[in-house]
Amino acid sequence: MPPLPTCRFSWWACGILCSAALVGALRGVLPHCKTLAAAQAIQQAGGSVHWRSALPAWLPGTGSGLARHLFDRLTEVDLSQATGTRAQQQAALAALSACRDLQSLDLSEFFLLDDADLTHLQQLKHLESLALARTRVSSRGLQTLASLPRLHTLNLHDTAIGDTDLATLARLAKLATLNLDGTRVSSAGIAALQPLAALKCLSVSNTAVDETALEALRGANPNLAITDD
Repeated sequence: MPPLPTCRFSWWACGILCSAALVGALRGVLPHCKTLAAAQAIQQAGGSVHWRSALPAWLPGTGSGLARHLFDRLTEVDLSQATGTRAQQQAALAALSACRDLQSLDLSEFFLLDDADLTHLQQLKHLESLALARTRVSSRGLQTLASLPRLHTLNLHDTAIGDTDLATLARLAKLATLNLDGTRVSSAGIAALQPLAALKCLSVSNTAVDETALEALRGANPNLAITDD
């Protein structure tokens, strides 16, 4: 008996579904390969990385190592202790743009970092925590940070950030923790942070911000805890 048309259709449909699944898998593999290469560049520069498993429920926990690794997500990078050559450190900075799942990034004391390098962070839409302490970041670099919608923790300790930059920081609607210790901010500009309703922790030690300005800031945001030792 010849096969029924419905059977032929089923095999045809199965082939289409398998092809679609293969295409979907390749779409996931290619970005992951770029992330793996980025992680290697970061580690060669003396940085550290942290992966988080995002294994879906439908994939058995005993699945193959390769299949499981494809679902790992690079979520944390620390380049504050980078010891590589200048070329390796520059390669590590450029590699950050491939880390699309990154949530935490520490670039403290990364002396090669300048405003131009921060453009590598523009695609990091999941970034929540960023440390730029003791770097050469300035006004132009902060404009890049305004494109990070989930950023809630920012460390600008001992940078050249001043009063004119605070309006840019006020555009970070989810910012909850901000360290401005040792920066050039003063009482004249600190009021620019009043629109940050989500701000809960602010540190302004070793700055020119006086108690009167801080009281005005507390009045606008009663839940704000301020450190000004």
